[in-house]
Amino acid sequence: MPKTNRKNSRRRTHHPVVTVVVILLLIGVSIFVSKMLANRATDDVESDKKDNTETTKVEKVEKVPTDTTTSSDETEQKTPIQNDGADPNTKDSLTGALTMAEVSGDTLRIRANIDQYLASGACTLNMYSDFNTAFSDSAAIIPLASNSTCEGFDIPVSNFASGHWHIVIDLTSGDKIGTVTGEINL
Repeated sequence: MPKTNRKNSRRRTHHPVVTVVVILLLIGVSIFVSKMLANRATDDVESDKKDNTETTKVEKVEKVPTDTTTSSDETEQKTPIQNDGADPNTKDSLTGALTMAEVSGDTLRIRANIDQYLASGACTLNMYSDFNTAFSDSAAIIPLASNSTCEGFDIPVSNFASGHWHIVIDLTSGDKIGTVTGEINL
């Protein structure tokens, strides 16, 4: 009887299994590498966004007493740097957005941001249900680094009947006016 070569027969039976294992490992490694590259790309985009935003540094200026005159540098007011788009401070009217209108416990909290940098002014809140004024309040405008915000409104929920309410905040500062609107269900 002829002698069979066991090595050749064993290789043939193990060779497909080894090939399948190697292919599966290669697929697993390629998936892992592609996920790593995708995460790195996402992190790079987020870090680019952070790098592109510029923070405004406030410098403390010490005033030195002078006898009769003050330098023009001390009296000039610095304006924030405008990075993208048109400067909202040059608009004829005030613009902004309602950033919060929610009930927290027994208090209705309403907040609004203003697109322009304003040194002073007022926010007047009017709330309507079925277009009848039911509540009115006012708060000061607070300047931030490059824009402004209404000081905020914290109102007891007991001042309102349940239902749908319209929120209108009238903004005034100097000769400029504007309106921020929103809605809430109580």
